[in-house]
Amino acid sequence: MLWAFDIELTTDPATGKPIVPDSSVETGYNEGLVLCVKDFPVELEVRSAAKRKIIEESYKAAYTDIFAKYDVLGTNSTF
Repeated sequence: MLWAFDIELTTDPATGKPIVPDSSVETGYNEGLVLCVKDFPVELEVRSAAKRKIIEESYKAAYTDIFAKYDVLGTNSTF
């Protein structure tokens, strides 16, 4: 993600100030088997056309070679 995208804080339209994620261990995370940060809005922008091309090619390869196997497994399987 860091290699391919510029990541910016989202601006609150009401105040014009950035929306800063809650980084508190007590309030900023979801409890469960694995501790996960709560959702927060961000702006993602691909850094360049070259990086966009790599992302698209990698997605296409993964979809064809990996994801498609699970589509077939999910629709034709009789577990």
